[in-house]
Amino acid sequence: MKAPSAFTDTRLKTIRAKLIKRSYLGYMPYDRLQIGIDKDNRVLQFDTGAMKYTAPKKGQINKRPFTINNKEWLFLLKKIHKNPGKYGLIERNSRMDNYYLQNICS
Repeated sequence: MKAPSAFTDTRLKTIRAKLIKRSYLGYMPYDRLQIGIDKDNRVLQFDTGAMKYTAPKKGQINKRPFTINNKEWLFLLKKIHKNPGKYGLIERNSRMDNYYLQNICS
């Protein structure tokens, strides 16, 4: 993991948005959340093992990826000494729920 100073507000917002998207798709890290920044300053999320996938039932949103990804997110923020209240949680919202159910699950 890079030094805490590498995690700007913009980068942390990007990481959070990617985790929320992955949660809706049913993916969670297998072995801790692993973050990197490439030479072009893009935020990368990867797993040296494999991502866990839990397929949701048709027409439903699986809650487990949100729970696991939120724990990993809070662990990351704690590790780099950032206040979780400033960045938000990895959680569902009704607008994204509707989009997901209409466009991804159908």
